[in-house]
Amino acid sequence: MKKIFTFLASMAMALGAQASGTCDVLGTVFTVDTLFHAYVGPGTTQTSLYFHTGTKEMRVFYSKIDLSNPYVSVKAVSGADKFAGGETVSHMAKRKDAPGARYYIGVNGDFWVTGGQTARGESMVGAPISSCIADGFIYKAQNGREYQFTIDQNEVPSLGVVNFAGTLVNAAGTSVNVGGVNIDAVDNAVSLYNPKYFKGTNQFNCTEVQVKYVEGDSSFAWGKACRLEVIGAPSTAGDMDLPAQGL
Repeated sequence: MKKIFTFLASMAMALGAQASGTCDVLGTVFTVDTLFHAYVGPGTTQTSLYFHTGTKEMRVFYSKIDLSNPYVSVKAVSGADKFAGGETVSHMAKRKDAPGARYYIGVNGDFWVTGGQTARGESMVGAPISSCIADGFIYKAQNGREYQFTIDQNEVPSLGVVNFAGTLVNAAGTSVNVGGVNIDAVDNAVSLYNPKYFKGTNQFNCTEVQVKYVEGDSSFAWGKACRLEVIGAPSTAGDMDLPAQGL
């Protein structure tokens, strides 16, 4: 799936490292056996539980992480570092490993597109359904009532509704809303597409224009302002090429 990060699961946390016990899940009482419990990294334990009653059984895996540990940080990763594309969590961890930074635990973080192609024949499999930000880079942002798991710059986690908002202002001071990033074009707003998306915008029945970053700016990221310059005439042909450096 699309994202990898250290994550705290709430289910059965009260059981802790007990060898066995019981747990009521929506009115069904399960016998719970602890199959594995150990430290797997700095300030991090991993636990494996076996729930069973009669013919019903399930496995629960969770990690408990001390985010105050100076050797622990939380990162999000997008599969293949692209908008679409499949990659296993274990492969993400190996690919992102670097001296002084080892990914040692991860969890899937989103639902994703399971079929379809763009007008150019590019696979859409792996594209996130919800908004997706990894290392501050916006892979997808859309307005709507989305519940997200987020980590702020102070390593504080939260679960709640996240809404996207953005504004473009021209030299004369006229502004227009940004409807989203790497999504289907939004009516009465500007939609932005970055190089993490497909080769083209895959949008039609709209007016498109390429822009580049003004010298001194080099990225369009969450919570940051940047300056852009139009580099071509507007077009209504659709599916405009995405510049390697720009939007």
